[in-house]
Amino acid sequence: MIPRQKMMKSKQPIEILAEQNSARGNRSRKEKRAAKKAFRSSVRTKSVNLITIPGDLDSVPSPGTFLGYTKDSCIHRVLGSRFMDALPEGTRLGYNRRGGVFQLRNAWILFINLAGGVQVGKYRNDFINDGKQITFTVNPSNPSESALIDHFLSIGEIS
Repeated sequence: MIPRQKMMKSKQPIEILAEQNSARGNRSRKEKRAAKKAFRSSVRTKSVNLITIPGDLDSVPSPGTFLGYTKDSCIHRVLGSRFMDALPEGTRLGYNRRGGVFQLRNAWILFINLAGGVQVGKYRNDFINDGKQITFTVNPSNPSESALIDHFLSIGEIS
């Protein structure tokens, strides 16, 4: 059984919330639309597409350097702190968070699944030639991955 004091304390915010909701319910359609539009514009952030941004290739960490647990943290390191610090507040980097191939203006970023030599599902990615080369799976029907294939074809790396 819950003591009466605790019940009253937890009930109080619910009553205040109900009063606020009923006050909002008395607004006209025009007022509701204006409030919704103001909320959307305040939430909306400016997006900068990665393909328009050059990577700071002189500052790319050496292999084996821990960059973080997220794609964002890795991408931020490749773009460089100077660029990231200069972004206006509320600006976000525009890219598919679920993707694995990202094109910058002067480089490509690949997120590759590796399982220590074990094939995992549809991915067949591995290091070969003492780690000097890597194999990775791409999907030609995915636009960003198709662009990577086109790039390698254009420079004669694959045929």
